[in-house]
Amino acid sequence: MIDVAHLLLTAIVFVCAVLRYFAWRRNPGDRAVRAVFFALLFMEISFLLGHPGTYWFLHGLTGEIPSFLHLVQKLATMAMVYCASVFVLTVVAPDKSVRWRTQVLAASAVVVVGCYLLGPFRLGMAIPGSRGHTDPGVVAYVSAWQLYCVFAYADLLRLGWSMRTPERDLMRKSLALLAIGCVLQLVQAAHKLYYLWAVWLGFPPSWTESGPSGVQMYIIFPAGICLLAGLVLPSFGTWLTRRRLHRELKPLASAVGVPDLGVRGLRGRLLSQVIGIRDALVGPLHSRLDSAVHDAALARALDEGLSEEDARARAEAACILAALRGDEPSGTSPRFFAPTADAEAAWLARVSSAYAALTRADRAAPAPDATAAGRPRRSPPPEPDSAHADGRTR
Repeated sequence: MIDVAHLLLTAIVFVCAVLRYFAWRRNPGDRAVRAVFFALLFMEISFLLGHPGTYWFLHGLTGEIPSFLHLVQKLATMAMVYCASVFVLTVVAPDKSVRWRTQVLAASAVVVVGCYLLGPFRLGMAIPGSRGHTDPGVVAYVSAWQLYCVFAYADLLRLGWSMRTPERDLMRKSLALLAIGCVLQLVQAAHKLYYLWAVWLGFPPSWTESGPSGVQMYIIFPAGICLLAGLVLPSFGTWLTRRRLHRELKPLASAVGVPDLGVRGLRGRLLSQVIGIRDALVGPLHSRLDSAVHDAALARALDEGLSEEDARARAEAACILAALRGDEPSGTSPRFFAPTADAEAAWLARVSSAYAALTRADRAAPAPDATAAGRPRRSPPPEPDSAHADGRTR
């Protein structure tokens, strides 16, 4: 059962690492994406070398260098925790430097390699045993990388706890998962150090510490799942957000005639929708947008108790609906809300949801008398011009 869980977790980490690699290729300057990719890469190396079948197969391919793959696995674990710390700092405190953490990692790696040469390599051990060792070199080797992990996990736990912010809902969950993983890893490190030093001092515990039947397997796997979830949750949440926005934009995009250009990728399709909607609003529909309709809808929405943003979204939706319906404008075109570039899709999705609600209400209501409305009605507007129809922006 443990072996199957190990292989399954290794496969999941591999898939996540591949996805983050392509995300990094699309955004090579994104430090957070790069940090997550390398954290997952080092986690994958650690899990692969932690599987007995993989370890002994590669041990033979590398010339059976004493405990060399064990050293690589532990260095990968150390690098994984470092990259996780870089990720957290990049997202919640980008102005803070990681220089001293890099220096601590480099110094610790040098110490670990030195202790490896004095311990497992000198003794010709294929892999350190699961019941500890009495040789001072082996004890120093295991203690060195475990003490670095204690420091790194404690530092990551401190970062996750001190930098959690209520306005970052998804990131807050990610930090919580990372913190749980860190706590479990600290428990595992304390147990391993206790076991190691107890054997060295001549008081060996009765249970097995590592290996397929060791105690650490029941701590490392839950910790690995929490760390993995904490690392990939923000990017997975971003994908879910884009998918939701793409779905919410469909009513408005269809209404204004945004063509399907066959763009690949969710991010590209979402961008195509946003450009197409804005292209229609500043192009074919601009002359038919009525500020009187906008102001009346805004006042009515505020009177109904809607928030200012929801009221603006409904006012824009009402204005667009009137233009698409063919109402003759009685005034100048309104000045729509202009969000930042990052918030453009979210704002248009809010307008689209309001538009869909108004459309349903408009269809359910009886047909209004054109003369009672105080202005003439005209036939539905013509199809958007060719510049918009083929998807080009103005």
